Amino acid sequence: MSAGQPPENSEPQWYVLRTMPQHEKKLATFFEKQGLAHYLPLVPRKRQWSDRVKIVEFPLFPGYIFVRFAWFAAYKTILGHNGSIDFVRSESVPSVMRAEEIENLSLLVGGALELEANPDEKFPPGQKVEVRSGPLKGVRGVVQRVKNKSRLFVHLPLLNQMVVAEVDVLDVEKLV
Repeated sequence: MSAGQPPENSEPQWYVLRTMPQHEKKLATFFEKQGLAHYLPLVPRKRQWSDRVKIVEFPLFPGYIFVRFAWFAAYKTILGHNGSIDFVRSESVPSVMRAEEIENLSLLVGGALELEANPDEKFPPGQKVEVRSGPLKGVRGVVQRVKNKSRLFVHLPLLNQMVVAEVDVLDVEKLV
């Protein structure tokens, strides 16, 4: 093992790849052709052209894509694509994400619903919570702030970015 590489492991793991600007979808297509598991969370946004308005899907995290592979089997192929920059690293070693984190992110992106909140329940900033029912069941996060007692801000520390999901406070339970 050389410096800057994860320990040898034949099991596929999730990594976060930094991409060139606007290359996320191209890399997703490349990974598809290579048979590599990947996840590119997309969110719809309205875009105005002179003659029409269109809904276009944009990456939730511009400049990043998640890819699952066994390190020594595919990292050269992945970094060899001209849209790849490098993997997100911690102490010069590529950071690994747990499959649970990818699943939670997928739930947040695919199932976030605006629900009526219970005004009697309070979740202070910093409170760790888990969604116990509804479409986001199993998702864990940290309350960053509460707006109208219905908005849960979930922090993803690996990317140091926020994902916002509105959930009914009746569906959320405090973690100890």
